[in-house]
Parts: sequence; structure tokens; C-alpha cells
Amino acid sequence: IRILDAATLAGRLEIEIGVGKLSTLAWSGDGRLLASGTNGADLFLWDAESGAQLAHVKGSTGMDERWRGLLSAAFSPDNTLLAAGWGGAQVSLYRVSDLTLVRSLTGHAQQVFAVAWSPDGRLLALGGRDNHLRLWNPDTGGLLLDVDAHEDYIFSLAFTPDGRRLVTGSGDGTVRLWDSAPASVRWKERAVARRTRERIAPMVAALFAETSEPARVAERIESLPGLGPEDRRTAWNLVLERARPVEPPGEPQR
Repeated sequence: IRILDAATLAGRLEIEIGVGKLSTLAWSGDGRLLASGTNGADLFLWDAESGAQLAHVKGSTGMDERWRGLLSAAFSPDNTLLAAGWGGAQVSLYRVSDLTLVRSLTGHAQQVFAVAWSPDGRLLALGGRDNHLRLWNPDTGGLLLDVDAHEDYIFSLAFTPDGRRLVTGSGDGTVRLWDSAPASVRWKERAVARRTRERIAPMVAALFAETSEPARVAERIESLPGLGPEDRRTAWNLVLERARPVEPPGEPQR
């Protein structure tokens, strides 16, 4: 491993890994640590300033001679966890301080080529040889989303800086942009919105029974006690729906 000065490309440090062939590299966010992997399933943690080896673990080699060993790695945004994708179709989460295994994420059909953390560290995106994009909760190990995303291997993943979207790059020649909010989260939000609407609609209907003027109804809603911000927002939307004039049907086209 050779570390170069980014401005001049002058060599700063050379690290001899000693075993296997280098298969992946990952910097910690603060630049103090460097993780490296080999096709022999070795994961090393190095001090990026001195080149000293800090820790070493063995992972899942895998059966395929072409894609074996450690294929992908990424530090969490707070540099406390390291995600490692192995040739044995398994992703391991290690504590960075000593490379102790925290948990394994299983269920991938084939090798994991790409690993990416969301900027807030709450999501871990994985992609690989089975063409699927998967989102995991790294705190619980729960699978949040599984999408057959491409027609070929997924080789790269990246979140947008705000964490709201995720981009995937594949051997099928396409780059695709995804909403990173898991489907379960979106469904839950929609269900909550639907229940709020069902609860608030009778109240708005009762107010319109007292007066047909939308402005008066809106004033009453503003003064009602016990309504939260989402309740009022839903009520105002219902008022606006009633206030909109109904468009007369257009002339039939000939």
C-alpha cells in the first residue's frame, strides 16, 4: 500500500501487507485509520500516519476464485464501526477500536461488492453480484429494503450529502437514483397521515355545517384547543379542498 501526497503525488508512506493480493481500501472519515482487505479474506487496520498495524481479522473467503476475500469496506460516519463485505456473501460490522465483530448481516445471495453508509449513520446500503440493493439498520441488523435494482452486478453505491437519495452503478451500464427512505418508513408515514385525516375530517365537516364560509372555518380551526401542528395542517388542507371551485366539465372533444 502506498500513501501519496494529494497535491504533489510524492510518496509519504509504504505499507507491506505481507499476505495475499490487495482487494479493497477504506479511509476513516478523520483520515487517521486505513482499512485494507485481501483476496485471502484478511482485514487489516492500519495507522495512516505511521503505517503501524493496529488489528487483523480473518473473514469469509467464498467459493468463487474470481470474487473472493474482502471485496468492500467502509467506515461509519462517526468512525466507530467498519462494514466489510466478504466473498462468502456476508457483511460483517466490526468495532473499529479492536475489530471485534458486532454483528453479521446475512441473506445476500452472492458476493457484496459495494458498501455505503448514510451521512447520519442510520442506514447501511449494500449491493453486489445478485443485482439487489439492500438497506439495513446497522444498529439492529434489520433488513429495511430489498430491491432487484439492476440487470447486472452492482459495483458502486453512494448517498447524496443530505442522505435522502442513493445512487447505484451497475455492470448493466446504468446509474440509478433511489429514494433512500425505506419503503416501510414511507408506508408508516402514509398510514399515520391517513389516520389523521380520518380523525380530523368529521370535525371539519361539523364546522362547515355551522357556516359555509371557508375563512370562518379556518378561523375556528386556529382557535380550537388540543390540536397539534399535523392536526391543524390536515384540517387546513381539508378546508382548502372544500374551498376550491369545482371546474365545470369541458366541451367533449370531437
